[in-house]
Amino acid sequence: MSTYIATSELSRFNDQQSTDWFAVSSETAAVVALALEINAQTDGAFDVTVGPLVDLWGFGPQRRPAQLPTEADIARTLEFVGSDKLEARLAPPALRKLAGGLRVDLSAIAKGHGVDRVAGVLEGLGIDAYFVEIGGEVRTQGRRLDGEAWRVGIEKPAEGERAVQNAVGLYDQALATSGNYRNFYEQDGKRINHFIDPKTGFPVENDLVSVSVIADNCALADALATGLMASGYDKSLRIAEIHNLAAMMIVKKNGGLEVMATAQFEKLILPSPTVEGDKP
Repeated sequence: MSTYIATSELSRFNDQQSTDWFAVSSETAAVVALALEINAQTDGAFDVTVGPLVDLWGFGPQRRPAQLPTEADIARTLEFVGSDKLEARLAPPALRKLAGGLRVDLSAIAKGHGVDRVAGVLEGLGIDAYFVEIGGEVRTQGRRLDGEAWRVGIEKPAEGERAVQNAVGLYDQALATSGNYRNFYEQDGKRINHFIDPKTGFPVENDLVSVSVIADNCALADALATGLMASGYDKSLRIAEIHNLAAMMIVKKNGGLEVMATAQFEKLILPSPTVEGDKP
């Protein structure tokens, strides 16, 4: 599912221009199918066909452009963006483009899927209590040896420091956080973040700084956190309420930051953040 490895299934799918079905592994087909479901749930905010725009703005495998994209560049690229131009089937597993120039980027869901795959290996070995973490995405099963839930810290979205904003207690659940305070660059006096709006082609500018989602599996949590982050606070809160999501949002408000959580998430927040030396 890598866009950085030229021989990966996804890279080979992206490089070909055909609109015929392209055979892939069952795992890749399932991840793309889930991505299309999340696209619908988030009213298009989560869109794995945003790959060409990600590359255009310098967040893909290629080098960052010397100049920011023009409106003409963005308009040309948008012709090949949109989940309505992508299909996935599970039997036999395959993907299909409805526009030859379409490119898929699974960066916002494949890492969560990787966590789930590791969890599956552990469960296959008969391990019924574990804590799996890859790059900030977490999946838990069972409880700690002391019988307590696993403690997971959610990072405070502050540049230049690492601190815990909140901690939650999880068991048999996954957690993913998406934010705009790490992956960005500044050019021509503008701060460019890596969340690209698949409808406008421009980086997202909204009042959200960070979104955390708790779900049954990490691929789902990963994708939802990204989709909500790209939606802005009002829309993301509406989506969370409609789909009964456990979500926490850190919002820019009144010159500072405020933490807003749905009732499903609120009940999992621990009384105080994890302290130094405490175990997960």
